[in-house]
Amino acid sequence: MYGKLSASGDVDTLYFFDGKATWYPCGVRRAAPNTSWTTTQVTAPALGVVVDPDNRGIVYVATSVGVLKGTLTIGDDGAGNATYTWAWAQFVNGLPEAAVQDLSIHSYSGVKLLRAALASRGVWETDLANPAAPESTYLRLYPSDTRRRVPTPLAGPTSAGEQTMPTWDNSPDIVVDLTGTVRTSPPTESELYKLAKNQIAGFTGKALIQGRHPVVHVLVHRRAASVAAGIDVRVALMTHEVNGSDPVPLGSVWPALVAAASATTQPASLPDGWRPAGATLWQNLAGPLDPRMPRAVSFPVDLSGESDGAVFALVAVVLSASATEKITADDLKVVATATTVSTVAGLVQNTAHVAAKSIELDTPF
Repeated sequence: MYGKLSASGDVDTLYFFDGKATWYPCGVRRAAPNTSWTTTQVTAPALGVVVDPDNRGIVYVATSVGVLKGTLTIGDDGAGNATYTWAWAQFVNGLPEAAVQDLSIHSYSGVKLLRAALASRGVWETDLANPAAPESTYLRLYPSDTRRRVPTPLAGPTSAGEQTMPTWDNSPDIVVDLTGTVRTSPPTESELYKLAKNQIAGFTGKALIQGRHPVVHVLVHRRAASVAAGIDVRVALMTHEVNGSDPVPLGSVWPALVAAASATTQPASLPDGWRPAGATLWQNLAGPLDPRMPRAVSFPVDLSGESDGAVFALVAVVLSASATEKITADDLKVVATATTVSTVAGLVQNTAHVAAKSIELDTPF
């Protein structure tokens, strides 16, 4: 540290350098001049700080009890001397009130994420560009997908860390289970990760399925300030045969699914070659869906009678998650281009409520 400190009593936990010769306390821990708080003052140790790249007057501070947001206003005292005023508030929009070790900001294509590294609790993030974003119950296209961008791109910065190029029909949230394990409850996220790693990839790039009675697990995620009751989260799984390079047309199945989102009974059938993958089109989650913990639902699937080499698209849809979060006809509309999607490939990218997995049937054991 260089330069002199401005006159102060107690030592503060964060200081601001005026670019000339003086460091000023920011008023995080101690009562500094020209400092205000819109929430209860936090006097915990500051462990890290990041400056907003789009507004240098805003900083976020990692402390041992959470994140703080500070706004600096630079004025003039009328005699040509600069004045510095800080306004502080606790910043808990989607972030826990726990020890935060470090902070970073990542911006791309309308998404601006503040990421916080917590002690023993992983990395959390909140969208600074959309602080009041609606609740979202979603399925991923690829492992690092957070569904913050819709349509969801399969290339570019959001998928740069993937080991292989993401495709529309290889969602990590649809896992085919041929272990024969009888479960009293659906598998956890870590169990599904292990199952997916053992999945065999055929020469077509589709999941190669040996056996005709798999159990298909669908892992559902939630981004919201509240927990969703399991009875409110309705998840559907349907299938359609793929012929050659067929892009899997939706036909008129989407209006049928929109109706199913609010129906009290299961539909008798689906149109245009679609059919429920299991005995019923949809199931509800067996327990509450917490934003901190994804939850799976399991569908026993019967593919007996299907020939070797047949390829199917498994499509999972979160029909509803609450009275206000349900699929609608607007999920087919691509806002940026004013077009309407007509294939599964377009649908899974255009709405966070849908994901797909393609499978190829191999000779059973």
